[in-house]
Amino acid sequence: VAEGVPLHLENAGKCLDGLLANAKLYNLELHGTEADCAALKEPLKALPVSYFSRVAGFRTYEPTPGPHESFSQDTVVSVATYYTVPEGKEAAAVAAAEKMAEAAKGDKGVVAFSFFMKEDKSVLFHRADFKTAAGWWLLNQMMTSLVDGSAMTLEKCEVHGPAAQVQEAKALTGDTCEYWTMQESAFRA
Repeated sequence: VAEGVPLHLENAGKCLDGLLANAKLYNLELHGTEADCAALKEPLKALPVSYFSRVAGFRTYEPTPGPHESFSQDTVVSVATYYTVPEGKEAAAVAAAEKMAEAAKGDKGVVAFSFFMKEDKSVLFHRADFKTAAGWWLLNQMMTSLVDGSAMTLEKCEVHGPAAQVQEAKALTGDTCEYWTMQESAFRA
């Protein structure tokens, strides 16, 4: 929800300032509804944000807003893929995204599965969370056939997760993705 992002930045401001004193922010993406993206342009105008609006997808949980009394270690494997969409093929890309989301709904290993179109319609971003790396790999094999006919080109794949899950994903996929190991402090509310 759009009101949560500025509040989060305000709450995390000192931490973010400390981080930016030692590292350069090279990319910031906001993925949400079209209305949320529009509502955040003014409050985030000082940051180099790329906006992506949701075009298809689902999640099997509903995040709870506000302060949380309990947290659990985040153990999901997140996969982020970026597809280049040729001009004039935007509708075909969205149709392929809708088919993939529908096909993934029956998989009990899927936690979240969403597609977002960049504001200029040149990139389709896919973010999916899975209970295991093996679950992602099996679903990925099925999804490849749906992408093939859509004229999209896979440009980048990232796998994020706990060290053991990332190692399992790397064993399955080799060097086809970038791998990011989640810090032990990551949590899910």
